[in-house]
Amino acid sequence: MKKKVMVLAGIIVLSMFLFVKPIIDENKESSPRNAGYWNIDRIFINGNDDWEALANTYDWCSGSGAIDDPYIIENVTVNDDISIGGSSVYFVIRNSSVNRGISIRDSSVYFVIRNCSVYEGGYYGKGIELNNVTNSMIFNNTAYNNYYGIYLTDSNNNTLLDNTAYNNDFGIYLTDSNNNTLLDNTAYNNYYGIYVAYSSINMISGNTANDNKYSGIHLYYSYNNTVWDNTVNFNDYTAGICLDYSYNNTVRDNTVNFNVNIGIFLSDSYNNTIELNNVKNNYGDGISLWESNNNDILRNEVNDNDRYGIYLFGYMGISNNNNVSENTVNSNDGLAGIYLHDAHYNIISGNTANDNSGDGIQLSYSDYNTILGNTIMDNNEYGVFGHYSENNLIYNNIFIGNIFGNAVDDSFNINYWDNGTLGNYWADYEGFDNNGDGIGDTPYSIGGIAGAIDNYPIWDIPKPDPEFPTSFTLTSNADTPDTDGIFTLYWTNSEYANNYSLYQNDVLLVSGLTGLYCSMKIYSNGSYSFKVIAFNNYGYTSSNEIIVDIEIPVEPETTPDLIPSFNPLIIVGLIVGISSILAIGIKKRMLLRTEL
Repeated sequence: MKKKVMVLAGIIVLSMFLFVKPIIDENKESSPRNAGYWNIDRIFINGNDDWEALANTYDWCSGSGAIDDPYIIENVTVNDDISIGGSSVYFVIRNSSVNRGISIRDSSVYFVIRNCSVYEGGYYGKGIELNNVTNSMIFNNTAYNNYYGIYLTDSNNNTLLDNTAYNNDFGIYLTDSNNNTLLDNTAYNNYYGIYVAYSSINMISGNTANDNKYSGIHLYYSYNNTVWDNTVNFNDYTAGICLDYSYNNTVRDNTVNFNVNIGIFLSDSYNNTIELNNVKNNYGDGISLWESNNNDILRNEVNDNDRYGIYLFGYMGISNNNNVSENTVNSNDGLAGIYLHDAHYNIISGNTANDNSGDGIQLSYSDYNTILGNTIMDNNEYGVFGHYSENNLIYNNIFIGNIFGNAVDDSFNINYWDNGTLGNYWADYEGFDNNGDGIGDTPYSIGGIAGAIDNYPIWDIPKPDPEFPTSFTLTSNADTPDTDGIFTLYWTNSEYANNYSLYQNDVLLVSGLTGLYCSMKIYSNGSYSFKVIAFNNYGYTSSNEIIVDIEIPVEPETTPDLIPSFNPLIIVGLIVGISSILAIGIKKRMLLRTEL
């Protein structure tokens, strides 16, 4: 017995060794000793030989430089700096605290800098510097109280991920650097949060750049960059996002709120796309273009800003040929929701400009612009105000309930308030449409010194062109074939549809569905066709169809059981009777033994 217990104990101990040790080894790398374990004055590495010497000499450097065994410097406090030049090995610097900075130059191999703190770099000091570096990952580092928190120059194809930079002059700075990815970094309380100069094809996404003194994200002489899905709030002086002498950039899906000056600012920049941004509650303009041409300002939410919603400003006729379309520009507090000053040949179309403290749209010293298809309602002054502006074309707009009047034209030369066949809808039009052609029989007079008129006022509010429901996918979780007849049909959302109908073998099963699935139970074998049709309010449809085969197995016939069934009470009685007989027999046998 004692031997069995000892064997069992041995098995348990061996199992603990086999299963626990791999877990310890696996977590060894991800749970290093605390930063500051070694205090070092300076690390200088110039080439592969230096790496090998360090690894052979010091406990704080390990590895062989291979991709599966990189050189690692970890858990150190460096009072001066880490400098690496001419390196061609794979290495990692992690969990280090550096008083001056980490500088890596002329490297083209894959390496990682992670979990480091770099601080107090001094005037023009750099927390982490990459100079002529490619293929690096800068991950989860903290850089503070430097001139540059993280600095890239002449460096391409690097990734900056989940770093924090604060109390620097420049939180993250790129110059002459291309094809880099800046993802999920945080830059706050810097002069500039993220600054990109003379650089192209960089992705700046998912970052938070708040509470910086000048700009949250700033592009200077940079092109073909993407600024996407960033949060840029509470920045001072310049703007939340600023494009300065920059072109062919895309600024999309950003949240740009509560900045002290402008939300998104373009200065001397062209061919940029600013779209689908949320630009609200900024203390200056929402989106402002100064002397900038050929930009697309599309589908932005630009509301509740303290000055203009969207402002196009030119000097000597510079802000030209911009497309401002399908934006929502409501409840802004400046002279107008959309304001053009010295801006020419621009298209302002499909916007909503409502409830602004001034005019809905104002043109000042601006010529040859097209104001088309906008909804301009309930502004506290005029719907459209033209001031010393000429040869502008204004038609197919909706004017309703603007307090001072729907439009005024104080220009000395002519503006066109219809295109020759179609004018605008005026809620206060007092004429008639006796011939029923949808155009008022008499012109609509525009207020102001120009004496302008709309010759073809629209009788009814124009209805938007109906959108067709988009295509969608129809699937099921039925087996092939299905063997129980119980399954669910699923379909993806069809844009512009508001309800769905389901047909089985071209017979309507149910209509008016608003969900995206339907549960089915069918217990008859066969091949079934299911069609889902998407409908919108205009009766337009889109459909998809799927086939489900059902083959429920037939239970095989069984031979009747030849053993007759018994009433349970009879069985219980038999058991009790047999037990009694056995008990009596046992008792008699015991009595016989007693007598003997």
